[in-house]
Amino acid sequence: MASSEDYLIYGRHPILEALKEEKPFEKLLVQKPTTAPELKQIITLANAAGIPVQFVPLQKLNSITRKNHQGVIGYASVLTYYLIEDILEKVYADGRTPLFLILDQITDVRNFGAIARSAECLGADAIVVPAKGSALLSGDAMKASAGALNKVPICKVRFLTDAIDFFNLNGIQVYSSDVKGGKPLSQCDFTVPVAVILGSEEKGVSPSVAAKANARFYIPMIGELDSLNVSVSAGIVLYEVQRQRTIPA
Repeated sequence: MASSEDYLIYGRHPILEALKEEKPFEKLLVQKPTTAPELKQIITLANAAGIPVQFVPLQKLNSITRKNHQGVIGYASVLTYYLIEDILEKVYADGRTPLFLILDQITDVRNFGAIARSAECLGADAIVVPAKGSALLSGDAMKASAGALNKVPICKVRFLTDAIDFFNLNGIQVYSSDVKGGKPLSQCDFTVPVAVILGSEEKGVSPSVAAKANARFYIPMIGELDSLNVSVSAGIVLYEVQRQRTIPA
């Protein structure tokens, strides 16, 4: 299984050429301060393509590779990303009830991989992630998913709020997880077309994202701790969706 290093592109000219050819990147790391004209051109092209750019000190770049990176390193995408509208059209054409998973601020690669594995096993049609603030979908993520990332479509969007607006306009019920309120998971109606938002264990779902949801839910717990690992939560939620859809009332 390939690791993150296998997907590195470094050096100003190689990255410039890759950007001009519209090669997809997960993100770019650029040395600060940035003065070289080529680096400024790289930043301009990356911003236009919606590719996250992170400014880091030279020591950070050197810790990733000792080769001649010339102040810029790119992480090439290991996946092909899909458009939400294309996935939705295919789901309806196949005669299925849509099920989307929206991940907000899930940055841990192992959690992301485990969620993807549950999504594949439990019939999610796609996972929606933001262009910024999501786990780096590298070879490490592929390994953590046990190959599920090759099977579950990933939709990368600039803003999750725009994706939720799209779902609302197309009759998709959007539920947001919330440890502090909402209705118990089992009381949500998942027999209709749905998109479920899950947030990080530390921050939960962003307020601006949660505000766009149609309803909130929580997973009832009887222990003293008040939260589950997000990948465990994903498995529980997806199982409940399929339980409602496959077991007659």
